[in-house]
Amino acid sequence: MLGNKRRINKKQIHHKPLSEKLNQLTNKKQKVKDKDEESIKSDDDIIGNSSDSEVENKKKNNEKKQNNQFDTNKIESYDEKKVRLAKELINKLERKKDKENEDDMSENDEEDLNKEILLKYAKEEEKLKKSYFQNKNFFPHETLFLKGHKSTITDLDISKDSNLIVTSSKDCRGIIFDINKKIKTLLPKFTNKSLYCCSFSPDNKTIFFGGKDRYIYQIDLKSNEIIQKLKAHNGSVNGIKFDTSKEQFYSIGNDNILKVWSSDTNESILLETFYGHTNKINYIETIPGDVNKILTCSMDNYINLWKVDSQSFLQFKINDIYPVDCISAINQNVFFSGNFNGNISLWKNNKKRFINYINFTHGYYENFHISHPFFNRLDKENLKGPLLQVGNPILSIGSVLYSDLLYSGSLNGDVNFYCFINDDENPTFEKRNNLKLNCKGCINVLKCNTNGDFIVAGNGKDNKMGRWFSDYDTKLGISIIKLYKD
Repeated sequence: MLGNKRRINKKQIHHKPLSEKLNQLTNKKQKVKDKDEESIKSDDDIIGNSSDSEVENKKKNNEKKQNNQFDTNKIESYDEKKVRLAKELINKLERKKDKENEDDMSENDEEDLNKEILLKYAKEEEKLKKSYFQNKNFFPHETLFLKGHKSTITDLDISKDSNLIVTSSKDCRGIIFDINKKIKTLLPKFTNKSLYCCSFSPDNKTIFFGGKDRYIYQIDLKSNEIIQKLKAHNGSVNGIKFDTSKEQFYSIGNDNILKVWSSDTNESILLETFYGHTNKINYIETIPGDVNKILTCSMDNYINLWKVDSQSFLQFKINDIYPVDCISAINQNVFFSGNFNGNISLWKNNKKRFINYINFTHGYYENFHISHPFFNRLDKENLKGPLLQVGNPILSIGSVLYSDLLYSGSLNGDVNFYCFINDDENPTFEKRNNLKLNCKGCINVLKCNTNGDFIVAGNGKDNKMGRWFSDYDTKLGISIIKLYKD
């Protein structure tokens, strides 16, 4: 029928009693509790059996997870994210700061090590310090003369054991003198031009020569054979000096250039080339106690103090028309220069002008009158004009390191000895002794042995770099000057 409602068959729902539901819930809770207890026991067993280091690692990992991770069930808000990132940044900066502090500690350790090395060198310097003029036995005298060479001796060097002396000469030959045996060995002729410089290598196994042919030769001391031949300069090679602190040596020449060579390989390698002089470089000298600091003097009337590591130099103006032919450093701060007009000047490394000087210390070479009307216009009675004095040139100069002894050589076999007074504010020096050598001639080179017991003088018929003064009756060779009484 249309008016009747349609009947729908529905399943009947049977409700469980409340007591059964409660029992089911309690059973579930008990099961969860039992599982938790079992997991705790298993964790305790693992912790008990594991080592302490593993436990600490687990704790650290848990802490990291707590710091770096957030609960995935919760949604992280914008503010929480900002706080978390800020914490991570702070932790990162703290770790970086700790690393920098460690680096600073390492740098401080290096500084302490450098201080220890400097103190060590200072103690060695104290041991090397000598006072010759306070010693009653100080009495310079010539004890031995060894004849050699046919022409002027230009340079010499003494071995570390003070037994051997090598010389170079304008006769294009090198000679090795044995002081103890009093014999000489003539090296084979390896060049047809004059030799101007020579030097033992630091190990005393080879000898280096340089000269007018622009080459540097390395000669083996045992076999007397050429080990290497280097094209060094575009002009004559005037000086060679070794750096004992590093495996390298320096050379100077008539091309106004200073060169640095490596000597740690079989064949020497050119490391650096320095330009600073505008004329020929006459002489080179190392500064004691300083690494890679050397002095050079030139015909341009300048002395240069080179700082090889920083590739820079300081210039000292001589203010004279006469060039400086020789220089010598007595300690780290003071050096001397010998002028061609007979003056010796004392310099400090931190001042551009000389501190003290002595004029005409080797006397006068020539006294003559000038007859030009300009000079005698005030004195009409003096027809010859005023007297002009020209000093004997300083051809060689040297000193004993960290001592009070300075010496110089000139014409006619003259050697002067000076006392150096080491005052920090105003250092000075004064002439004390004079010695005339029997060999006479131009004393072109003077060098002292490492112990400071004796000086070796090499003479010539004329000066090293020219023929301005000549004495052809001179006996050529080396003279041994003992500094103490026998």
